[in-house]
Amino acid sequence: MTGFGTLAVRSGLPRDSTTRALVEPISLSTTFSQDQVASPKGAYIYSRSANPNRKSFEKTIADLEAQTTHWHSHPA
Repeated sequence: MTGFGTLAVRSGLPRDSTTRALVEPISLSTTFSQDQVASPKGAYIYSRSANPNRKSFEKTIADLEAQTTHWHSHPA
């Protein structure tokens, strides 16, 4: 089982396939490329609604909440 500290630091972070960097770069873009209005080329349109960093943060929080629930329901 992974400890809380390790999970808090590592969860949600994608690994860069080229550099193998462990820390995701900060996405400073406010808008993302679109073919036309509301037709994004990728997964994101506008950073207030979603961006790569928010997605990683949300995954980390969800993983931590799930693990905390597991630890509370299965005490050592």
